[in-house]
Amino acid sequence: MVEFDDINVDDIHVSKSTIKRIADTANVHRMTDDAAVRVAFQYEVSVMSELRVAKELASHAGRQTVKEEDLILA
Repeated sequence: MVEFDDINVDDIHVSKSTIKRIADTANVHRMTDDAAVRVAFQYEVSVMSELRVAKELASHAGRQTVKEEDLILA
């Protein structure tokens, strides 16, 4: 697993503004940029993990395409 300190901000695909909008919805109205980057990193790690499992489920079912059902089971 990649450590947060080894990540370049340019490698994160979810923007700080997106994370801050989500935080605002959760009643977190103030967040530093560093905190937003950390949340974005953790989010991406979580999503990648679920996608890997979903890909394995699709492969086990003889498919290359990941379906919603694979994500539900992941």
